[in-house]
Amino acid sequence: MLLQLEELLIALGIILAVFIVAILFNTLILKVAIKAVRGEKTQFGSVLLTSLLLIVISAAISFAVNLVIPGNLYIGSALALIVELFLIKARHRTTFLGALGALIIYVIVMVVLIVVLMFVFPTVLLTIMTFLGL
Repeated sequence: MLLQLEELLIALGIILAVFIVAILFNTLILKVAIKAVRGEKTQFGSVLLTSLLLIVISAAISFAVNLVIPGNLYIGSALALIVELFLIKARHRTTFLGALGALIIYVIVMVVLIVVLMFVFPTVLLTIMTFLGL
């Protein structure tokens, strides 16, 4: 069954809204993590740019490594992690261990947030499916 234009636009709007909310959560959590390790330049705009750069660079590195060495996710993830550490270190004027601490805090908070959202998400998914008439 093909979606009508109105349903397609609603679905694309929902996807865009979820993406924007995810970027904002990502930025807020990264901001808290950078402040926790006493990094500089913790204004929202600076951390938002760092967050977007981390997403784009991580995806590009993982994709490029997967093209060269198919099926090996670990090498791409490790290279992306190293680049993320240096990016946080450079953009927020912290030490290498400070950047590592910020990433560890970020990962812990994200895991907790994802676990909490897993309990809420089935209800949201049902609401969206009911709204679209699926």
